[in-house]
Amino acid sequence: MKNKFILTVLSIFCFAFARLCIHYPKSIAIHPTEDILVIGHNTGNIIIVEKSTLKFLTMIKVCKTIEKTSFNKDGSQLWLFGRNLEEKDCALSLDSKTWTKKHEIGCYKATFSSTANKLCYKIGYSSGELKIADMSSAESVGSLKTAFTKDDSHVDFFEFSTDGSQIIMAESVFGDIPCEILIYPSEGFVAKPTKSFISSTKISTGFGTGISSNNNEHILIGWSETLKLKTDTCETLSRGYDFCHSFCSSADGSYFYIGGGGEATQYDFLTMKTVPIELEKIDGHAGNIIAIGTIDSKNYYFVTDDYIVGIINSDGFVVKQTLLNMTVDVILSNSYKAEDVQKINDACKLNKLKVVIPEIYDKEKPVKIAAGVSMSDASKIIEKMRASGIYCGVSLIQP
Repeated sequence: MKNKFILTVLSIFCFAFARLCIHYPKSIAIHPTEDILVIGHNTGNIIIVEKSTLKFLTMIKVCKTIEKTSFNKDGSQLWLFGRNLEEKDCALSLDSKTWTKKHEIGCYKATFSSTANKLCYKIGYSSGELKIADMSSAESVGSLKTAFTKDDSHVDFFEFSTDGSQIIMAESVFGDIPCEILIYPSEGFVAKPTKSFISSTKISTGFGTGISSNNNEHILIGWSETLKLKTDTCETLSRGYDFCHSFCSSADGSYFYIGGGGEATQYDFLTMKTVPIELEKIDGHAGNIIAIGTIDSKNYYFVTDDYIVGIINSDGFVVKQTLLNMTVDVILSNSYKAEDVQKINDACKLNKLKVVIPEIYDKEKPVKIAAGVSMSDASKIIEKMRASGIYCGVSLIQP
């Protein structure tokens, strides 16, 4: 138990430490008919990549931040959840030909189902209702009362089942105390759940989450938890120390992928047997698989926080991967004190970087140590600076 606690803390620390890099990819959406995929970036940029070759095409600034992305069923719109340019939380859609805004819905949290062509969202943190809208028209098509047993409970985790016909939600609880889980149909306006369960543990929503559904059973995935909902029971499953950065299920729910650090793991739904899929390092980096998605359950497209994009096939092989060929800047990842300036300047000089570090750190103006370099060169600079004890990241993604 002690070892598990230590490993959990270390894993969370490493993940958080990687996030000191100010800018990073956050989500992925695969167009159902066109030869493109879209990577949502936490800076509010969308990175458009050719699906067949994994070639970088362009970047467009559309929001302040992006958390999730999904095409609607016919691919005519790209939906995003994050903060708009006015810094308001919302779900919004873009025309996938012009990348101009079509719809916007103010909300605190949202999730998408391209299969059902619907989005589900809650307006406020403690809202007692989830709203459902059509992903083509943005019109309201349903609403669910979050009818937990405790009147003061509110929903934290909520996701569509794999086929989009149901929405499964879990209440927000602190620690590993009993957590109520409710299942609703995603059709219409519903006041009461069709089923309810009591779980011995919560579902952590701070990182990767998802649901895989198979023959009316569901596996719920959180950062470290796995719950299996059967006809009348909720079973807690163990997946060891496979922490979830991203998640994707096959369409029939027979297997699913959990994206982690430097690898993805394929799980069999019935047996929970695993097939690890290790990424190859490019310029010494692989990174955490931050997003993974599919449209046909044959090819699974992923992106890492080291800007590697790739394809995993249904047999569990990485069939292609590459570093995004973009022009970027390299910045210092974290703050510094006046006494650190000489050390940073020495590291820059050692690595032939012609930059002078300001004496006073300004969080509004990240220090740029290299400008307009390729992603490959940026990776090499980051690695060399790290060897000197200076941590850097990629910033200002440019076309």
